[in-house]
Order: sequence, then C-alpha cells, then structure tokens
Amino acid sequence: MDPISIGAVVGTTVIAPLVRELAKKVAKPETVAKGVAWVFSAADHFLKVKRGQVSPDEPVPAPPGTDEVIKREGVAEVDASSPPRVKPDIDDFTLNLLATQVDSLMKQIEIYVGNLQHLSQQAAQYGGEESAPVHVVNQIKLQRKSIVERLNELAGLMNQVYGVQVEGIDDLAQALGTA
Repeated sequence: MDPISIGAVVGTTVIAPLVRELAKKVAKPETVAKGVAWVFSAADHFLKVKRGQVSPDEPVPAPPGTDEVIKREGVAEVDASSPPRVKPDIDDFTLNLLATQVDSLMKQIEIYVGNLQHLSQQAAQYGGEESAPVHVVNQIKLQRKSIVERLNELAGLMNQVYGVQVEGIDDLAQALGTA
C-alpha cells in the first residue's frame, strides 16, 4: 500500500474515532488531521524521490489546507512561502538511511492499521468499543498508540528531509497518552 493510502486509512481508523476525544483535549483537532495528511504526503514524495520517480527539486505536493500546519526551519523569509523540497545538503548515504527508515515505518503502520481494523470488527460484534471485552478495548488502544508513535517518528524523519516541523502530531500523541 502506498503512503497516501496508508495515510487515508490512518485518518479513518485512528483520527476519526478520536475526534470527540481530541476536541476535549486540543484546541484545533482539524490541525491534527492536516498535519497527518502532510506527513503522509511528504513520505510519499520522499519515497518517490528515492525511487527516481520524482526529482528532488520538485516540491512536496501538499494536500489542500496543510500550508498552515507546517513550519519551515532554517529557511529565509522569502523562501518560507515556497513549497518544501528535499534539503540539498543531505548526502546520499543519509538519504538512503532515511528512506529505509521511512519505508520500515510505513510497513509498521500498515500492519498496525490492519490489526486495528480487525480489532474494530471484533468490538463491533459486541456493539462497539463501549461494550467490548476489556482485552479487545486494550488491544485497540495499544494499536492506536503504536500507530501514533510511528507517525511521530515519521514526522521527525520528514523534518530531517524537508526541514519542516508539523503542527498537530504532538497533540494527537498527548490525546492518546503517548507523549
């Protein structure tokens, strides 16, 4: 599954069920959703760069509305409005290492999402999470926590590659108690 598809699944299986909880704990839950969308879009772009499908000079195709959730680091004020690109000062060895880490995290997230979907189906057989046995509910929480931990790592890697700090990811980790 490609990063954009995984991002969409994470949005529906992790983010959407937490919207009510996030609304109580963070000021802007929509910032979280936009931040997650940008991270997966950046990961997809980076992996395409590493496969030679896209030029490193080509900017990240940011999902609509995500410009407000990214902060550029070490970029002149004039350049801050331009879309993020792979930082030119990263050597090939480091880029290959980062690509391996990104690919590994994407695979881990995909596995956790599959587990979460299976557990959600189990919970649905009991009438939802509220009625499900404790072990099923605890496993659901663990899968969500694991996804958010990997997402946080992925956001850190995208910061290394693009020099972009994404807002909202920390809020998601705090809402799940993983920060």
